[in-house]
Amino acid sequence: FRLGLGVALPNMISRWQFLAVGFAFFAIFILLQAFSTNSFSPQPPASQTNCIKLARIEKIMNEVIGRIALLDEKNAQTTDSLRTCQARVAKCNNWSSGIAFELDHHRKWVCGVDCYGPVIGEGWFKYERETKLKGEPIEPHRSRICHLLKNYYADPHHVRVMVDHGAGPFTNLGKWFTCPEDVWSGVGAQVIAVDPLASGYNSILNEFHIHNTLRTSYCKSEILSTCIGKSVADFAVIVNALDHSENPMLGFIESLRVVKVGGLSCVFSIRNEAAHMGGKGFHHWNLDLGSNGDWIITNWDTKLQHNMTQILSEFAQDVPTFGAAEDGQLWKCFKKTHDVPDLFSQI
Repeated sequence: FRLGLGVALPNMISRWQFLAVGFAFFAIFILLQAFSTNSFSPQPPASQTNCIKLARIEKIMNEVIGRIALLDEKNAQTTDSLRTCQARVAKCNNWSSGIAFELDHHRKWVCGVDCYGPVIGEGWFKYERETKLKGEPIEPHRSRICHLLKNYYADPHHVRVMVDHGAGPFTNLGKWFTCPEDVWSGVGAQVIAVDPLASGYNSILNEFHIHNTLRTSYCKSEILSTCIGKSVADFAVIVNALDHSENPMLGFIESLRVVKVGGLSCVFSIRNEAAHMGGKGFHHWNLDLGSNGDWIITNWDTKLQHNMTQILSEFAQDVPTFGAAEDGQLWKCFKKTHDVPDLFSQI
């Protein structure tokens, strides 16, 4: 369809241009014939007649030239639109090409040692898998989040709804989020977990007969407020997944639409994961910090950089985090100060 539209439309415009030029020459031919036509009615002087006829010819030619220019302009606009469309389709296809890789990774992870290898049965990876299979919050994310909430909320009972977007088959927040008693007691929050690959993850959970966790619902980060609503949550987080997004800038902005004014949205990620993975699978964005501490997102393919700290400054404030991330990790949080303007619906 794209090829057909891209070829047929310019050809169609060329035919109109050809017909317009043909019409112009025909008009000139008719008018020139009039020079040699005698009439029995009184005629003005020859010089005046010639000037009138030439003026008419000039008028017709200007109209023809104007029509041709208009067609050229429409042709150029159409060509630009087609190029934009093709670029968007290519971008979409680029993201979609990583779906199979991601689902395969998580299937092996759920399967365990037999599919993933011995590393999944050792150390922190063993803890993570076993804790997620129980539907409980994961450390160290749990304690980091609780320290952060304690600093910005006066009452633990004010934290009622939390969102984990890009949650994968298991949210890091658990079926019901609570804080360790020694950090901040009294927190009990409903968890909303979403991911664009939710249907694939649910099939994996069914395959391995896992039914005691919070099932992830479908939603892309880029349309989070459409799925969940605006200003409905107290806290939002995305863990090791924002760099997997088709548009991570818009995805994080949407997380700030979802939280209330005064609420927090955070991102945890491996720094420059696209570089580590060589652009493989979903990894087409590098998340890192600039020399001044600003949060920078760079496209792996185009090398185009986005200073998120500056982009978000109109409606969110960069806030200090607790439980600093280790070397090679990024832990960044923003407090929503104003409603997100509509002009930030695309970036």
